[in-house]
Order: sequence, then C-alpha cells, then structure tokens
Amino acid sequence: MKLLPLCILCLVLHPSHANAQKSNSIDTAWPWPKTMRQTTQKFTGKPGKVILMGDSLTYANQAGRWARYGKKRTPAEIKICRWMKSHLNNPSNGWWLAANDQPRGRSWTAASGCTSAQYLKGGKGGLPSLDKILKQHNPQIASILLGANDLSQKVPTKNYLKNMQAIYLKCLANGTIPIVQTVPPTTWDRANRIKEYNKGLIALAKKHNLPLIDVHREFLTRRPGDTWKGTLVSKDGAHFTHALSAGPANTQNLRNDGYLLRCWLQVHKIIQIKSKVLDD
Repeated sequence: MKLLPLCILCLVLHPSHANAQKSNSIDTAWPWPKTMRQTTQKFTGKPGKVILMGDSLTYANQAGRWARYGKKRTPAEIKICRWMKSHLNNPSNGWWLAANDQPRGRSWTAASGCTSAQYLKGGKGGLPSLDKILKQHNPQIASILLGANDLSQKVPTKNYLKNMQAIYLKCLANGTIPIVQTVPPTTWDRANRIKEYNKGLIALAKKHNLPLIDVHREFLTRRPGDTWKGTLVSKDGAHFTHALSAGPANTQNLRNDGYLLRCWLQVHKIIQIKSKVLDD
C-alpha cells in the first residue's frame, strides 16, 4: 500500500485542518451582495457597528462569548472581531449590547421571551421598539433571530412572516444590512409550524436579496434527526448548550455546543458581508 506523505495524513486526521467547520450557505442562489451594496450607501453610522437582535438566545451571555474572547480564533476571525469592537465593554460593541443586563430579563437589543411582534413594537421587559433601537444604535449590520417564542405561542405563520419582513424592511430603510436567520430545531414548536416558518424566512431572504444563515440546516447537518437534543440544544428544548461556548471552534466543539456554533456562523457571515459588500 502506498503511504501518504505526513502532511497529507495530518490534513486527513485532524479535522480542524480539514475545514470540517465549513457552513452550508444557500444564499449564493440570489445576488444579495449587489443589493446590500446599494443598501449600505444609505448608512450614516460608524463602520463596524454590528448589533444582535432577538430573544433569550441572543440575550444570553454565552451567545457572544466566542466573538468577544474566544479561544484559538484564526487571524481572520480576530480581525473581524476587532472591526466589530467585540472586545470592548461599551455600546460601540453590539455583542456587549446584546448581553449587557438590564432590568426585567433583557439587554439593550434582546429580551427573554420576545416574539416577533413584541420586537417590532417594543415593551417586552422594557425593550425599546425596533425603530428606537435602530435610531439609538444605528448599526451597519443587524443579525436577527426570532421565532422560538412565536412557535411556543402558536403564532400563525402568516403573522410571523409579516412581522419578520417588517423588521428586515425597517433595517433596510435605515441603511442597515439585515442577516436573516432560520429558527433552530426546538421542541417548542407547539403547532408544527417550524418548517413553514423557515421556508418563509428563506423566501423572504431571496425576495429581498438578503444575506442568510440557515441555522436550522447548520444544526441538523452536524446533528441529524433528533441528535441535536442534549448536544446543541439543552434539555429545555429551546435554549442552546453552552459549556464550550468560548471555544475553540473546532469540528467537535461545533457539534456539541449550540451557542458556539451559532456565534461562529454569525462571525463568518459577517466576514463574508464585509468582503463582498463593504470592502468592494
């Protein structure tokens, strides 16, 4: 049998070198970079201001831990995190804004238990309305994940998608690039609507030429069937596992920590947006 050179063996045997963390992006099917270049021409804020919008999956401290001070990040990952100012503990850093505790179970840009309608209107735990969040923080990029609480409350698909489209359009009107994220696997899907929700979100991303992170697909790619339970999603059926949330973001850890995986996906989508849209 012909022996492989040692360097090739290393690539085969060490998953961190084999790029097994590669995401399964599907938004290459539509020309979002061209549309987002038009959007960002209206942007009036400071470059690198990225905020995270959502519910407790965004508000949790573990949700941004790897972006803020993760272990063994690559030079490219550190560079984009510095561009986002993710290492600073002040309002210039959207990861800090998402995690900084405010009264009644919320941060500046996320609130526990928040639905899509509540995010638009504001008021959940004292969270400002979307209009006020955009005005106060004026982000260049907004990474948005809502839906678990809509599923739990049996919000009709039509209503949920109407709310999400309104959120994306308000971001676009502000000159902010919205990142669409599909709803991760959850046992909170009390009306069996998660497939409809996610199909609709992908359709909205395609319709408006928006960047997309198919979080649901990324989770199931690494943990097919029901194997995401207890590995990427905790025993409560919705919140992510977090023991490895600071990384390193190697293949094994990305299969066993939901907060780490989602954070890694967001950082790499932002790298892509900066390269394809903002650096052009």
